Amino acid sequence: MRARRPSRRYLVYLLALLLWLSMIVAAPLLASAEGLRPLSGPVYFIFSWVCHQDPERSLAIKGSPLAVCTRCTFLYLGVLVTSVLYPAIGSPPVPRPRFLFIAAFPLVVDGGTQLLGLRSSTNSLRALTGFLFGLALAFYVAPEAESAVSSVLHVRRKRPPPSLRS
Repeated sequence: MRARRPSRRYLVYLLALLLWLSMIVAAPLLASAEGLRPLSGPVYFIFSWVCHQDPERSLAIKGSPLAVCTRCTFLYLGVLVTSVLYPAIGSPPVPRPRFLFIAAFPLVVDGGTQLLGLRSSTNSLRALTGFLFGLALAFYVAPEAESAVSSVLHVRRKRPPPSLRS
């Protein structure tokens, strides 16, 4: 596998991923900024659809929790790290599903045993298991995201120019 230069479509995906991570960090900054506090509500609401947002399981900035828990934060960070490196490693083919299940195993054991009340996890362990899973997940997400961006851009190009529309 040879390294390849990222396409514009791929750069759009990376930009969207960076925006997503920026919003995670922006929520507590907005919550702690005088005059901007009302803007944090919609950000927290958006992320409530993908995370439980338990403050005890979240990292905080200026006394306010990030928009997602520690595990989710590091999962997204892991996806970003692999996604940035993905073109440099030659955009390998999507691994077999077994690879993803193996990567998810530590996360499932950590989260599952806590959920069942067998033990209590720590934010360090949540960060590690989320990051490991995120690193693996990107091998599945990156090619699909690039394809999705390509489809959106392709559909936009097929539309006639505004002067030809009725």
